[in-house]
Amino acid sequence: IFDTTNRELIKLNAKGLKTKNIMAELNLSKSAIDKRKAQIRDFFEIEKGNDEDIIQIAKKKGYI
Repeated sequence: IFDTTNRELIKLNAKGLKTKNIMAELNLSKSAIDKRKAQIRDFFEIEKGNDEDIIQIAKKKGYI
């Protein structure tokens, strides 16, 4: 379930964009972004984590 949009979401997050800016950039609602972040956390097996945790693991695993 790790698609192009999820990769783009992580990249934009890593650049420091806030959710409201990502919403405009990817043309997604806040709830859609929240769901995607939950999918990403599941994919990376992050039990409880924030955007920073996602970015760190994505970098470690070579996704960004």
